[in-house]
Amino acid sequence: RKELAKAKVQRQRLLARMRRSRRLRQQVAGEMSRVQRALLARISHLRRRLRHAGGFASRRGKLPRPVGGAIVGSFGGVTDRQTGLSVLRSGITFRPYRGVRVRAVYTGVVRIAQRLPGYGLLVLVDHGESYYTLYGYLSTLKVKVGQRVRLGTVLGKSGEDPLNGRSAVYFEIRDQKQPVDPRPWLRR
Repeated sequence: RKELAKAKVQRQRLLARMRRSRRLRQQVAGEMSRVQRALLARISHLRRRLRHAGGFASRRGKLPRPVGGAIVGSFGGVTDRQTGLSVLRSGITFRPYRGVRVRAVYTGVVRIAQRLPGYGLLVLVDHGESYYTLYGYLSTLKVKVGQRVRLGTVLGKSGEDPLNGRSAVYFEIRDQKQPVDPRPWLRR
């Protein structure tokens, strides 16, 4: 009986410790959750401030066109007039004169400057904050990988659309690797 009573007391103490431990874990988890929410809110606030303080994101609606000419290819899902096929475009296409200089729309670092299938000669510029611009269908390249470019730096010269052979420059803006419609970013 004494051993049974002793075991019962030990069991009750163990259960009480386990309950305290569980409450402490729940309390710590709640505090961590609150801290994590506060941290995420702070990061979100800082990101909003960064977008309005400067940098690429603050240039929405203020970027110059990379090249002159009419916009002949739209962003998003379109139906090709000649083939009748639905095509998803991640950028827009300009129709400049052949051999016109194509310029950077903002400062950044050249990450790609080479020929890519479907894009012809292509330049990809990293603007920081996970923003990139892509310039395709170029006939020549004037920059190299790793080169810092400024607003207006000549990246290359306009070339032709590989599908129809007409003078063209392809242009994309990517936010964290996702293509976004460039038109709202460009000056009117």
